[in-house]
Amino acid sequence: MLSAASANAWSVATNVPATTIPGGTVVTPFVIATSGNYYLAANRTFVGAGPAIVITASEVTLDLNGRTLSGSGPNSFQQGVLVLGAVDVIVQQGDIDNFEEGILWFPGARGKNAKNRVEDVNFNNNEIAVFSESGTSNWVKQCVIDGGDVGVLLNDDIGSRVSHSIFEEQQKSQSVNLGTAIVSVNSKGNLFDENLIAKATSNNPGFFGIIGTGDKLRFDTFVNYPITFPFTGVVDLGSVSAN
Repeated sequence: MLSAASANAWSVATNVPATTIPGGTVVTPFVIATSGNYYLAANRTFVGAGPAIVITASEVTLDLNGRTLSGSGPNSFQQGVLVLGAVDVIVQQGDIDNFEEGILWFPGARGKNAKNRVEDVNFNNNEIAVFSESGTSNWVKQCVIDGGDVGVLLNDDIGSRVSHSIFEEQQKSQSVNLGTAIVSVNSKGNLFDENLIAKATSNNPGFFGIIGTGDKLRFDTFVNYPITFPFTGVVDLGSVSAN
C-alpha cells in the first residue's frame, strides 16, 4: 500500500482529494460512479468476469500510480478499464496487462464517448490495447503497446488521435487475427502522428490499417518492414518514414 505521505503528495499535486483503489487479487469490478480523482494503491489482479474497473461518471482521472492492473489473459473476455457513457475521463501512468481489451471506451445507454484520454500507460499482452466505439475527440498519447493482436482500434470514431506512442509485436495469433498497430473502421477525420510501429516477428504482417475516410497519417516511422502504398482512405502521407 502507498504510505499516507505518498497519497497526500498526490492530492496536494492535484489540489483535490483522491480516492484509493486497493490492490490485491479481486473478483468484483471496482465501479467509479462519481466524478473525481482515483488512484491505484498497489498492483491489482482481476480474476472475475467482465471489466476490472468500470467508469460511468464523467470528469474522472484514474491514476494507475505506477502500478499494474492485470487480468487472466487476452482471451479471457475481460476488460481492464471500461469507460461507459462518459466524457472527460483520463487514465494515466501505469501498466494494463493481459485483458481482452485494456481500455474500452463505449457510449453505452447514455450515448456518450468523447474527449477521453489515455496517456503514459504501458499495455502488455492485451488482445486489443485500446478500443473506442463511436467516439469523438478521444486521444491515445505517449503509450507503449507491446504484444497482443491490435494496438488501437477505432470503430465509427470522429476526430480522435493516436500520437507519440510505440507499437511492437502485434501478432495474428489471437481471435481478431489482424496483427496490426492501428485500425480505423467506419471512421473519419482521425489523426495518427509521430508513432513508432515496429515489426519484430514473422507473425506480424507489418500492416498499419487505416481504413477511415479522411483520416491522416503524419510523421510516423515504420521499422523492419517495407511500407505498401497507398493506405486506403488516408489523405496525407507526405511525411511518413520507413526503414
